[in-house]
Amino acid sequence: MWKKVLNFSDVWGQLIGDCTGFIDAAILEKNKRILLIDAPNIIGWDKWRKIDNENSVSHLEEHFTVLQNQKKLVDLEISVICRMISGALNELTLYFSQKEEIDKKEIHNSIVCLLEGFKSKKD
Repeated sequence: MWKKVLNFSDVWGQLIGDCTGFIDAAILEKNKRILLIDAPNIIGWDKWRKIDNENSVSHLEEHFTVLQNQKKLVDLEISVICRMISGALNELTLYFSQKEEIDKKEIHNSIVCLLEGFKSKKD
């Protein structure tokens, strides 16, 4: 599996960009039906979740491991955090894909608010 190189100086910024990019790509007209409707129905929920865990959750775990090592993360198990965020991103994707007008700033601000809750308040 391809692994990206994390910029250790701005992991939060990169995480926000990656989460925003995920939603931006998933809600494109050419992608949203396949990603959000057909794939889970055709391959089945269990297989779809396995693929999601091997991809989205895996990338989130990479980010959050770096943040944990930098002491920038709340004291929660990384696998719990990543599944909460992955679920939220999937729901946000479904929500934004059904809107008539897509406001990129609203997507970005939603992601920032979601992720800010996992930042350590000790800094």
